[in-house]
Amino acid sequence: MTTQNTPSPPGQKLSDKPLSKRRQLAVKLGERLEGELSDSERDVAWGIARQLIEDTSQAVREELAISLCNRPDLPKELGYMLARDAERVSAAFLAKTPVFKDEELCEIVRVVSNKVRKAIAGRPALETALADLLAQVGDAGVADILITNKGAQIGISGYRAVIDRFGHEPSLLEKMAMRSQLPASLVSELVGYVSEATRIFLEETYEVPKDIAENIAEETESAVLLRLVDAQKNDEAEALLRVMYNKGLLNRTLCLLIARRGNLFAFSTAVSLLTDIPAKNIELVLRQGAANAIEQVCQRAKLPEFAKKEIVERILSSRKSGSGGAAARGAVA
Repeated sequence: MTTQNTPSPPGQKLSDKPLSKRRQLAVKLGERLEGELSDSERDVAWGIARQLIEDTSQAVREELAISLCNRPDLPKELGYMLARDAERVSAAFLAKTPVFKDEELCEIVRVVSNKVRKAIAGRPALETALADLLAQVGDAGVADILITNKGAQIGISGYRAVIDRFGHEPSLLEKMAMRSQLPASLVSELVGYVSEATRIFLEETYEVPKDIAENIAEETESAVLLRLVDAQKNDEAEALLRVMYNKGLLNRTLCLLIARRGNLFAFSTAVSLLTDIPAKNIELVLRQGAANAIEQVCQRAKLPEFAKKEIVERILSSRKSGSGGAAARGAVA
């Protein structure tokens, strides 16, 4: 780290001034630095800042941290002094300061308290490396602020750290699910965690029988996964369904919901995964086969008996309307 000398103004003892005056000076120093100053005047201003940083009053140092937190030209040695100060001072400064590079902020994050990490997690913009580190070392409160920060560029490792460390926090994972542009594979995994948390909550809070709670959780999970599949193009939908199958999330309820949407491609892919029958063969039956052939497909997939007639009707209806592909999702009510 390169240090920069900031001489104190000669003959000026700020410690002799009343506390109110020192606080006022700390507030006004940032405004003073906004103006046009000569090099010597700016050196004097930074010298005053150094004295205020070493003030015995935390209130003075906190006022100074707020006053200087937007200064990109703050000498880095002074920045580190504020960053390593008491929690309130450090948090006020690190919430906004642009003086540190991301790698320097990462070093700071590793050694500060969770209260200060919360301030950093709420910064207007967070690059992936810093956001992921906060997810890995911060407590649930830090993760909560990070997840709700739209300016945080959280990477896959950051998301997984939150899931692994705070999978027992339903509200936190629900907030994560509301973030835009989550990787599809992560969303399907996240839904599984949320559903499990919902089931436990129902069982413990309302004394709901376990089998009923599991049914509610499965229906909720399937509805969310359906919306996710519905939003994908064919290739992406196929990849997503495979991820769901590998994670045990592709159940009969979801297959029924897909059939009700009239999405023949997604339905044939789902049934193929459940039966090991090639998807192209299933899709051929769905698009051209008779009603009894479609029923046989449903039987091979072990779909509910009561649903077979409805599925056949939906598929035949999607043929007549020309739907069944990615462009026609939702055409069948």
